[in-house]
Amino acid sequence: MIRVLIVARKGTDLYALLVKKQADLHRNGRGTLHRSGAKERGRAKWRHVKYDGWIWLEKCRAGVVLAEIFSRAAGGESQLMNSVVGFLDRHFRDELAMVSIHYD
Repeated sequence: MIRVLIVARKGTDLYALLVKKQADLHRNGRGTLHRSGAKERGRAKWRHVKYDGWIWLEKCRAGVVLAEIFSRAAGGESQLMNSVVGFLDRHFRDELAMVSIHYD
């Protein structure tokens, strides 16, 4: 498992922005990350269309989002992590204060 701690700039609800952007991309037939599983308040499970595995996003306090990345495939976690970090950089660079990667 890889944990990615995402800290937003002050006053930004990054979790809401992430969920909205993913839904907009999916609705327009674009994007590689798609929501899977039941909707929960403050939590989302995403899957990648190509890479085997899943990403749990959880809204934490003070604009912090925790992404936990799981994969059963060899090298799958690093591919998913690259996809998530790329998604953050492409769409939310101006809203981010810090991204921290923790390996288990």
